[in-house]
Amino acid sequence: MTPLIKKLSERKTLLIFATLYTVVVTIALLLPAGGLPRIDFIPVDKLVHICIHVGLVLLWLFYGYKLKNHQGLFPLIIIVVVACLLYGIIIEVLQDKYTVTRQADIMDVLANVLGSIIGIFLFLRTKQRFKT
Repeated sequence: MTPLIKKLSERKTLLIFATLYTVVVTIALLLPAGGLPRIDFIPVDKLVHICIHVGLVLLWLFYGYKLKNHQGLFPLIIIVVVACLLYGIIIEVLQDKYTVTRQADIMDVLANVLGSIIGIFLFLRTKQRFKT
């Protein structure tokens, strides 16, 4: 493991990244919509939701993985994914209730689920690199 990867995979660093990422995403999703481009067959906003949840799940899984010293993988995955999906649903409700340019969308929630699944897959494929 390179020194940079080792430093980035420390618990404290992962917690800082995961927290900052969550805060930045929350702010971005509650600001007025900027009008993402739409390609006829690709809803770009859904791709954004997928990518956001891949990042959320990966960062919080890696942090939890380090925090638990690589123990209890299945419960960790369940807790992180449920928390991230609840976060996504809460954001949708907040967008619907407290913003003018955004509304709740069940397809956003489904995109969040897909992003979470991809995040789990990527975590399982790369977690060995974070063992120290």
